[in-house]
Amino acid sequence: MQSADSAPIDADSRHPAAGRRSASSAAVLGLPSRHMATPVAAGAGHLAAPARGSMIATRRSLARVAPRFATFDERHHRHDGEVSVGLAGEDDLAVLAQLAEAHSGVTGGWGERLRADLSGVGRALFVARVEQAVAGYGRVRWFSPPPGSAADTAPAGWYLAGLLVAPDRRGWGAGAALTRARVGWVAERADEVWCYANARNAVSLALHAAIGFEEVTRDFSVPGVSFEGGVGMLGRLRLRPVTLG
Repeated sequence: MQSADSAPIDADSRHPAAGRRSASSAAVLGLPSRHMATPVAAGAGHLAAPARGSMIATRRSLARVAPRFATFDERHHRHDGEVSVGLAGEDDLAVLAQLAEAHSGVTGGWGERLRADLSGVGRALFVARVEQAVAGYGRVRWFSPPPGSAADTAPAGWYLAGLLVAPDRRGWGAGAALTRARVGWVAERADEVWCYANARNAVSLALHAAIGFEEVTRDFSVPGVSFEGGVGMLGRLRLRPVTLG
């Protein structure tokens, strides 16, 4: 059983394979305009997905991503350096694997696990840099409940997963930038994006809430994932206005 902070969501071959949508504005995405003051892609007010290898400059706009279950303290010093986010490439894997190993305490296997995210089929891997140095990564996956899953299993859809920022690079806004970039990537493919986090992780909950995620339930499960304390939070961000008819 893996913790919610380290467990990957396995891509399912049945994920939607439709082509990308055009870039969506904050209004189309259903994101409050105050959350879009610092776009993560070219074209102000848009959440377009970046091309592989391209880097997108942004500024810190949300609270830092703190160590797992760190105390949420708004007095924490925040840096004002430049953060860039883009789709990861093969050259990034060694550094990202080292970062994952240091965080999880589990050695070996991370390189191949992250390499699978480069396929772009039902998954994607984003890397953040602070002043040109690798600062962290964020993953996004398509999840579909396997046959025989419990009734409370999380629904099928695109999920943000595996957000990790190096301890010495927290406070620059890399976590927020990675989250916005992944939301933009999903926005070209779906009408909503999901996330889950430990209900005790106040920093993660605050970051996702600031982006626009709303809590759906705490009564759910994800195969192979456990939450420290036994309680998780399932969140959803609607990327297009809901039409009532």
